[in-house]
Amino acid sequence: MKKIFALCLVMLFVMSTPAKGEQVFTITQPDPKDQLKTFVGPLNGFELKDYRTEEDEKAGAPSMIDQVFKRQPVKSSNKPKSMEAARKVFEQCNNQKYASDKEVWGKDDYWATPKEYISKGKGDCEDFAICMYYGLRAEGWGKDQVNIWSGYVILGKDKGYAHAATVFELDGEEYYTAVSVPQLIKARDRMYKIFLPAQRINEDGWTIF
Repeated sequence: MKKIFALCLVMLFVMSTPAKGEQVFTITQPDPKDQLKTFVGPLNGFELKDYRTEEDEKAGAPSMIDQVFKRQPVKSSNKPKSMEAARKVFEQCNNQKYASDKEVWGKDDYWATPKEYISKGKGDCEDFAICMYYGLRAEGWGKDQVNIWSGYVILGKDKGYAHAATVFELDGEEYYTAVSVPQLIKARDRMYKIFLPAQRINEDGWTIF
């Protein structure tokens, strides 16, 4: 019996040990009681190291998202929020071709304003997420009701890649949208399951998780 138990322990260790070179993610599930308003809400003034190119950082330039907000200020409204309005924004932002920043801008990383993204007709995941954020703000969502998220894909062929998405609240439910997802889906079906969030962004700043 002791030999069988010892053998089981060895097998469990082998099965749980990642292969050489395999990237490992530690995923912490949020407490179920905190599921609602986990992904949107006030940022509480937290700061973190934000996205900047090496050149920008050396020059002391603002973060890429701050540069976006400066080049194209966010416009808000008091329109009544609706799923129809969210779908309208999604269709406009999603009607662009996926392309890398290198292809579009000749740079390793560039965060485009919605005007730049739509005028080019192509962009990558953060360009789509920014477009969704601006569009939803213009359709009545407050900055405590929609956020841009940056993080990592943790499942599928793109596992380990950095990714950006937008999460917004409507009628007590939170919805997730990203360039790789062809529809609006409930955030709880995506966050921490396929997409591991790391930083939450809106006009007030950044929150790190």
